[in-house]
Amino acid sequence: MFPLTIMPLPGEKTSLHIFEHRYRELLEHIEQGNRTFGIPYVTEEGNFQFGVELRLIEITERYDSGESDIIVEAIRFFEVLSFQNQGNNVLYPTAEVVCLNELNRRPLSTELMAEWIKFTEDVLKREELQRFTHIIEILPYLNLAPTERQILLKNFVLGTLNSWIVQRIRMQRVIASQRRSIKKGFSLN
Repeated sequence: MFPLTIMPLPGEKTSLHIFEHRYRELLEHIEQGNRTFGIPYVTEEGNFQFGVELRLIEITERYDSGESDIIVEAIRFFEVLSFQNQGNNVLYPTAEVVCLNELNRRPLSTELMAEWIKFTEDVLKREELQRFTHIIEILPYLNLAPTERQILLKNFVLGTLNSWIVQRIRMQRVIASQRRSIKKGFSLN
């Protein structure tokens, strides 16, 4: 486990700088066993409720100090059941987690699919993305702020995920429409 205040969404790639000795040990174990690892999302209160499993894509730089720069890709969400600051026989944190399979495999509802199609046409201007059929596929395109990513998972637990995403898409469509209106009505002197 590598607790951070970031939560990449499944399908997103992100860069990490590995400098602490315990996380260098984690990186060694990942490389040796071709394993994945988790980033439990650290809330403002310092709690871990949810996280994301990642796979190592590339080590872009190794420094003489032992530090490394890596690129990872998020695979799927999990819920943290228990967390230990140091695992058995390892320096890095470990946790017992359960994969949020229902979220990771949930198809788009009819209403959400309709909003997604409008969003790809109006905002993204990328109709090829209309082929997506699962929530996890569209999340990276919704431009969610870090706090919204945590709210997304809370809405999943509460059973209000589809309606929350529909509201987010509608809001982004309104913002995009307002930006276009401003551009049309604005002229330089």
